[in-house]
Amino acid sequence: MNCRPTRWIAVSILSLVATATLPAQENPAKRLSSIVGVAVEEYAKAVDERGKLISKDEFDETYGFLTDAQQVATRLSGYEAPRSRAILDSMTASVAGRQPPAVVRELHQHFLASLGTAGAMDLPKAPLDTAEGHAIYARTCSSCHGMTGAGDGPAGHTLSTPPPGIGVQSQTPELTPTLAYNVIAVGVRGTAMPAFAPTLTPQQRWNIISYIYSLRGEKLTLPTARRDATAIRGDTASPVILALLDSALDFARNGKTAEAGDRAFDAYIAFEPLETPARAKKPGLIATMERHFADFKGAVKRNDLTGAKSSRDAIADGLPSVIDLTQQPSTSWEAFFQSFLIILREGFEAILVIGAVVAFLLKTGHRERLRSIWL
Repeated sequence: MNCRPTRWIAVSILSLVATATLPAQENPAKRLSSIVGVAVEEYAKAVDERGKLISKDEFDETYGFLTDAQQVATRLSGYEAPRSRAILDSMTASVAGRQPPAVVRELHQHFLASLGTAGAMDLPKAPLDTAEGHAIYARTCSSCHGMTGAGDGPAGHTLSTPPPGIGVQSQTPELTPTLAYNVIAVGVRGTAMPAFAPTLTPQQRWNIISYIYSLRGEKLTLPTARRDATAIRGDTASPVILALLDSALDFARNGKTAEAGDRAFDAYIAFEPLETPARAKKPGLIATMERHFADFKGAVKRNDLTGAKSSRDAIADGLPSVIDLTQQPSTSWEAFFQSFLIILREGFEAILVIGAVVAFLLKTGHRERLRSIWL
């Protein structure tokens, strides 16, 4: 058995649920959301923010989780299913290329948005019952982890590696409410730990997690609502946009022109948040990109695969320049210079407009209105 701390945390939590009642089978979207959530947590421990591998075991497990996710994703249905699969492919490619965890986290946010409410994490619908969590813990977990969660239970001594103290924050600092919930739902790949989503209700999961947090002396903060999925960084938006464009091309190749047009629109929606910061610096580039998106959508609706592919390639060529324009200035002087150029350009445009109005008034004999213009 792999005895890394995260897996032991999962085993510890999952051992609590033996007496749970039997809810309905978890739908593929929720299972997929949980699997990918655990993969993202693992990846943050496998690769540092510079893309350097720091744990091969964590990296292999991340890739394994994503492989499982790819299989579950084939069971998705509905309008957003192709988009979800396309973004999942982008996440897998980013992991394979050892992109910084921040890139994968941003893709994850967009992925969760594509799953929508079908994949949303179930939050408690009633007040948390810490007493129920305590009762289940005492019956099924204290023999290994001890009554105080310090990892000193009598049965724990029979294991090859003593279980960590899930009730002690300093021993398991990586345990978050989201991670605890997800590993309860899907188990941990490569171990004997099963998925307990079919046997444990969401409310029961949160009750148990509530008790564990009381042992840790921490306040349990439930996950908050997701942020707007369009508010993603430019370097993360690029693979999402390209994945959606490729998904549209796949629809068009299969003769599904309506779906192809919808996916092309989704790609533009993903591009739209980049427009405002980039347009202020280089409006001509944004106008060109908008034309490429319009041409792409028109081509896939006409089933013009050659034209669509040409527009897709033009968008791919232009995205790096757009992304560069969205990056935050590295120094205060750079920020000042960029702001100055924007003010200067907008000022010249205002002068041209005023000049045109003044010329019109002079030509039509309304010189008396000039005072109002200058004011």
